[in-house]
Amino acid sequence: MMYMRHYVASRVREEVDGLTVALPEDVPWGLLAEFSDQSALAIIGCDLPEDDPLPGNLHPVSPELDVLLWSCQGYPPALGKARDQIQWRHDELLRAGLPLDSDTFQRELATLLRHHLDSQPTAPYLLAKCVRESLGYKEEGAYYWLVGFERQEDCIWWVSGDYFVYQDDMEDFEVTREQLDRLPDPRAPKRD
Repeated sequence: MMYMRHYVASRVREEVDGLTVALPEDVPWGLLAEFSDQSALAIIGCDLPEDDPLPGNLHPVSPELDVLLWSCQGYPPALGKARDQIQWRHDELLRAGLPLDSDTFQRELATLLRHHLDSQPTAPYLLAKCVRESLGYKEEGAYYWLVGFERQEDCIWWVSGDYFVYQDDMEDFEVTREQLDRLPDPRAPKRD
């Protein structure tokens, strides 16, 4: 049986063992972005048999967002950074009294993804080999995108295979101080 990856807007809910979405238990899915911790709106990726229709509670994302999410497979920092930023954007929209619906969420996420994908040629991020495993999310010998370096803490910000941005000790990666110094400091004040 052939499977097809779908990017869909869905409602998620918090349960004791984590987030759940209304899908059959045997359908693999992954959270790609949440609008905010207070919102149940999310974008997920799920794998369904090629000939099966989407369940009625799932709605395909816009064609533009679909292409952008697919493109992030080749450049995980775009989705890793955007998924953090979309939650800040949610708060800005809330303060401005703008609608916080699925269309707004998708449009804002697409804008952030497009920015990060377009900025890739000049982005300071780098791939580095992991030299210390963390069971369940970081494998020794695998390569991960490093997207930030907190100089005061010697802490690296990196993007996992499921597009989360984590922070770990610089000794976890095979990287030189010169390479680290080229990474942005996520905690540094923003310059206008």
